[in-house]
Order: sequence, then C-alpha cells, then structure tokens
Amino acid sequence: MLFRSLYDNVTGAYSEGSNTSFLGNEVFNNTTGLSGYGRFGGTDWTAANANLIRNNGTGLRPAYGQTAAFNRILNNSVGIQPDRNTTLRNNLLVGNSTGILVQGVSNVALVNNTIVTPSGTGIRLQQSASNVSLRNNLLSTASGTGLWVATRSEEHTSELQSPCNLVCRLLLEKK
Repeated sequence: MLFRSLYDNVTGAYSEGSNTSFLGNEVFNNTTGLSGYGRFGGTDWTAANANLIRNNGTGLRPAYGQTAAFNRILNNSVGIQPDRNTTLRNNLLVGNSTGILVQGVSNVALVNNTIVTPSGTGIRLQQSASNVSLRNNLLSTASGTGLWVATRSEEHTSELQSPCNLVCRLLLEKK
C-alpha cells in the first residue's frame, strides 16, 4: 500500500499477508492506524518509504514476527503496540501519550528509536511482558517517564537487555 491517505476509520489499513508493504502513507484519525502483517516502513527516511502515522488511538500494531522501521509516529494515544517476536527499529515517535506499549507479549526488540513525550511515557512494559531488548534508543521527556516497567513484567523479564540507551529529562525554564 503506497502513498495513500488513510483516515477516519476504525482501522486505517489491516493486512493478513506478510508480503504487503506499507510505504509513504499518511495515516490519521483512526482508532488503529496500521495493523497486521507486512512491512511497515522502508529502509530509510525518504518520503517514499517513511509512513506518517498521526492522531490515532493506536498508531501502529505490527503482528507476530513483523518489523516496523523508519516510521514517523506523532500524537497518538499509543504510538506502537507490538505483538510478540516483533522488531521496532529506527522509528521517530513524538507527542504520543505512550510511545511504545509492550503488553503481555515476549521477544520484542526495540532498536535505534527516538521517543519524545512531553508528559507521557516513552516505553511501557506491562502485563508480564518478557524478553524485551532495548538497544540504542533515545528517550526524552519534560515531565513524563522515559521507561516504565510494571512489577509483573519486571518479574518475567529476566532477559530485559538495555545497553546504550539514553534517557533525558528536558529542563524547561519559565521566564
């Protein structure tokens, strides 16, 4: 699915075929922006590859075993909510209430993502999320939480790997 505007639906687009590619789309004002199987985003930041996913309930829900890369995900309630065995890499998430929600699934890799949440949560692990790998992510927030791990996820995440992540809190000065 290339270069389309997908808006004002329950789901902007859903695919059951892993050979489907979602590239260069603008997806907005849906309950769920993009979901299912396929290639979500491209191999670089060119307009022909990067999806713009904005103002949805949940922006992107890649299914089991899929990869989402080089997507711009803005101002959703939840930016990305992956299924198990999913890789999220090189995505830009800005202004979402929760950038990435890993909920009750396992074997999720979060690599080289930039997540900016003015007052929300950058990455949230909950409901026994397990075997989550975080590598080289940048998390920035003014008054929110960069990484939030629920107690049950903490208990089941003996394999939480988190090398080389940078978590920043922006300091705003009022004048």
